[in-house]
Amino acid sequence: MLSDREREALNELERQLKREAPGLARKLRKSASPTPRSRSLLLDLTIGLSILLAAVAILLGLIASAVGFGALAAFLVLLRFLRR
Repeated sequence: MLSDREREALNELERQLKREAPGLARKLRKSASPTPRSRSLLLDLTIGLSILLAAVAILLGLIASAVGFGALAAFLVLLRFLRR
């Protein structure tokens, strides 16, 4: 959490950047927000990782962990299809 003083300092830096390099400020503002494609890719990678962890947990005999990771993967797949 930023203090009021830190927030004001950041706002002042942003104003200076907009004055001195407006093109760079626009580019930074656009690149700061994730695109729908990058969000989808992140979700797909998270699903894959949770499935991989579930498989490793099964191989190690950690059934409770495997069920947890499997449930996470199922929830993320459901979330992915609901977002379409």
